[in-house]
Formats: sequence, C-alpha cells, structure tokens
Amino acid sequence: MPVLAVAIALLTPSTASAQGEAIALSPTQGPVNTRVTVHGTGWQDYFSRGLDVPINIGSQQLADAHPDSSGEFTVTITIPESTPLGVTRIDAILGNGGSASASFTVTESGSVPPSTEEEPSTPPLDLSPGETSEGSAQLTPQLPQQGPAKRCDKGVRIVYVPGFKDDTDGSWAAGPLSDALTAKGVKVLNDPSKLPDKIDYLAVHGGLPQNPSVISDGRDKLLAHLKGLPSDVCIALIGYSTGAVAIEKALDIVPSDVGARIVSVELFANPRNIVVESPVNKTYIGRVVELCSQADPLCSRPPRGTPLAEQIKKCKDAFDRGKGLDAGPCAAPGHLPDAYEDEARTGAGLASLLVTGSTTGGASHTVASGDTLWDLAANVYGDASRWRLIYDANRSLIEEAARQHGFSSSDDGHWIFPATSLVVPSAG
Repeated sequence: MPVLAVAIALLTPSTASAQGEAIALSPTQGPVNTRVTVHGTGWQDYFSRGLDVPINIGSQQLADAHPDSSGEFTVTITIPESTPLGVTRIDAILGNGGSASASFTVTESGSVPPSTEEEPSTPPLDLSPGETSEGSAQLTPQLPQQGPAKRCDKGVRIVYVPGFKDDTDGSWAAGPLSDALTAKGVKVLNDPSKLPDKIDYLAVHGGLPQNPSVISDGRDKLLAHLKGLPSDVCIALIGYSTGAVAIEKALDIVPSDVGARIVSVELFANPRNIVVESPVNKTYIGRVVELCSQADPLCSRPPRGTPLAEQIKKCKDAFDRGKGLDAGPCAAPGHLPDAYEDEARTGAGLASLLVTGSTTGGASHTVASGDTLWDLAANVYGDASRWRLIYDANRSLIEEAARQHGFSSSDDGHWIFPATSLVVPSAG
C-alpha cells in the first residue's frame, strides 16, 4: 500500500510541489527539542484511499497522522537535537516524488519562538529542576509537609472537559475531588448544584475525535472559559478521553497568568492507543495525574495476544476508518461512572495532594538505582501487583524521564530512573 512520509531535510534548491496538499507549522522557529505542530490540508485523496501518514525525521518515524474526511490532519513532532542551526524544511513526501513543504528555523538554545500566546511561566507549586544520575533535568513535585498552597487561599474551581458523546455531568470525577479538597480544608468554589464547570464542545455532540477541528474546538472553548474565571482562584482540571487530549493541547498555549493557577490536572482514559501520543507540556508535568481502567481499550496496555490486546487493535482499526468511540471495540467497559469509580477516587486523592502540597494520605519516594515499581508496591502495599497505582499517579513524570534518557517510552513503567521523585498514593 502506498505510504506518505513526512521528513525533515536541509533546504535544497529544487523540489516538486504537491498538487493541493499543503502543510503549515506552529511554531515556525525555535531551538532543537521544540515541539512543532504540523497541520495538513488538502489530503482528501489519502483519506479516501485509507492511507496513513507516517511522520518521520530522516528515517526515524515519530508519529502517524490520519487525514480526516475533510483532508486535514494535525500531528506534533519534536525537532531533533541533531538538526543544524538555520532554516530547515519539513516535507510531506508524496508517492510521486513531489512534496508539500514548510520551513522551520532552528535557533540557538534559549531563544524563545514567537507566539500569539504567552509561554507558561514557572508554576505556583514548589516545582524545581531535579537531576537524574546522568544529569538530565526534569520537573519533580516537591510536597511540603503541611498547609494549603498560599495562592489557593481563596479556593479552587473544578473544570471538566468531557469525552466523545459524554452525557455525564462530570460529577463522577469532580465529586470525589471536591470531597477530598473539602476534607483538607480547601474551599471548592463551584456552585454545588453545578459541579463541575463542564466545557461544551463538538465532541460532546458527536464530533469525531479524528477531526483536528474537534480537538481544537475543545482546546479553544476550555481556554476561553479559563480566561473568564476570576484571577485570584486556583483551577483543577479534569479530562476524560477526547477531553484529556483537548486539555493537553490547551496546556501548550495557555497564557502564563492562567497557567500559573492550574494546580492539578486529572486525565482519565487518555486515548493513547488510538491517537498520536503528545507529551504533556513540561511546565505542568508535575501537576498531572493520568488514570486508566485496565479494561478500557482506549488507554490500557495489556500483554500481546490477550483478548483485550486484540480488542485494542480492532478499536484502532475502527477509529482509523472514522468510527466513533461509543460503541463496538472502542466502547468503555460499562457506564462511565461505574467503570472509573476506583480511578476517580484515586485521582481525587492524588490531585488533592497537588493542590494542598500535603503528604497526608500519601507519601513521596525518590527513585534509587535498582528500584522497580514492582518492589516499591510490595514494600508500600504488601502487594507487588499494585505497582500500577504508582505508575498511574506518576505517568507523565516517568515517561518524561524515559525520553530524557533516550527511550521512546518507559515501556509501561518498566524503565524508571534514579532521582525521579514519585508520589506514592495511599493504599485506600
């Protein structure tokens, strides 16, 4: 089957141009390791023929793009460290040898690319650079022993971004968080009869998450809501499925004055099995908790050859053909509140720790050489099989540490690295 490739190469004097297909970049300049969004238009023929779009830098594949019925796609790549300074061309290579191209300027490290939005600032939580044993810097949450975070004295507003055809009001996750915060003496500012603030966007009404405009609508509606909140309150975000992706996209461009007040982010059923994985913005990585029901085909990672692994493959195939996520192999196990009852309670406890900066109800552990999540769970819970509680609570941190050490992922928590500071949830 013909394959469309996207590659980075130095500018050359002559290239064939694509007929109708085009790509655009955001941002268009920055140092190496800059995350760049590639947006494609005019690729209807590739959608109709069922062609994937591998996203490559040289011979290295970084992601797969899937043009939708309107011929659009959006994927995120990272400019590799080996890319030389100056103008570099990002090509969408066609099967006939032509290309749709856009230029990216690689600048010196420390340069700030222009943006229509302000870059997120240093967060209000006590996040500080940590060093791995190999000297790679990472953000790690430092949890003070007592007292709510000073900037949350006024209270916390809980905001929920729902998933595809999500007809819940979000209280299945916001209710446990509100209870956990109230128990720690933090005022929840939502109207109790309208808990949480729910973002209404295209996915809720059946807009397919394969369409970049659906995710963008969720991102933009969320940003507009956050900008309209009082400037002296903290914000706790909750996202489910497509809503989790919309939150990740919003964190990339949220203005610094708003981003500084986001104190916790719970991402449930982040559909990493079917969409291109986009790392959480490093500024917020210490404030994110990701949770997945191990029976959910959107996010769980079962061993190969198991019935659930086969279901996940069928789910991705259905997703790639433009099917929704509410039926068939992609359907979540049972009704949403029931399927995620345990995860909602766990997430609420962890998020409340991030909001208050308290270790009450949990602990922290700094990874040492030879540590494994299996052994840590055995020591803490007396049950090694509960290692996933620790992984889910720290997924963003663990995956970021793996990337900094040259791994594409942690292999579901198999690889952890010295000096990574982990939150250890209570056993309850």
